[in-house]
Amino acid sequence: TLLYTIKFECTAPMSDKVEKIRNLFTKKGISTANVALLTMQKDRSQDFCSVVVNFENNTVMEGLPVEKLPGDYSEFKSKCGGVLAAYKENLPVIEVDKAPPPQNTLTFPCCSQMSAYRNRRLDKEQYFTQFKAQTGSVPGVVFEVTRQVDNGPIIDTTYLELKDGQRVVLEGPFTKKIHAFKNYKCTTCDLFFSVDLFSKSEASYGYNRHHMRLIPFTKNIDLLDDFLSYLL
Repeated sequence: TLLYTIKFECTAPMSDKVEKIRNLFTKKGISTANVALLTMQKDRSQDFCSVVVNFENNTVMEGLPVEKLPGDYSEFKSKCGGVLAAYKENLPVIEVDKAPPPQNTLTFPCCSQMSAYRNRRLDKEQYFTQFKAQTGSVPGVVFEVTRQVDNGPIIDTTYLELKDGQRVVLEGPFTKKIHAFKNYKCTTCDLFFSVDLFSKSEASYGYNRHHMRLIPFTKNIDLLDDFLSYLL
């Protein structure tokens, strides 16, 4: 049995980050038991930071299986209103016994049996339709594809753009989040995909606070101290 996707060792700097999140949660009356998710975003901006913490062993985790998470989450914002935060608290430490397949295999789609998970229509639905079908171009948009074993560990994250009907691999990461995402699942390949949109440039690509998403992966951890300075 493998403890789910712990990516970072409990080094002193990372332990300090976990302790700062513990202090924030304690101040807000939020549970510091077991595992928690925290996503922070600057108001009217695409700058964000997301972190998965295991308070029991002071580690930062790579992520959690999307399908294992309850649907509802809570929110709060900084006193000055500059930062929005979403979180889930007191989540169980998930253990899996599935080993990830080899890296660098066919990323997306895995096969013709892959389909949208909990499908819903989006404002940017056409972007995802084109990306999956590999048709046309979506200028200025980066597709972040996180591939994981279904209900298991993360395999890899790939950044791509759609240009003239071709998916082109890009060097990441990208930090300017566009407020749209879609999940896909394949029972044949036992795989789960999370596809998020990012702006390729530093310019704003639209904002809608009502579509803030609690991200179940650790992203932009280098921005954590900056975001916590608004909230602590």
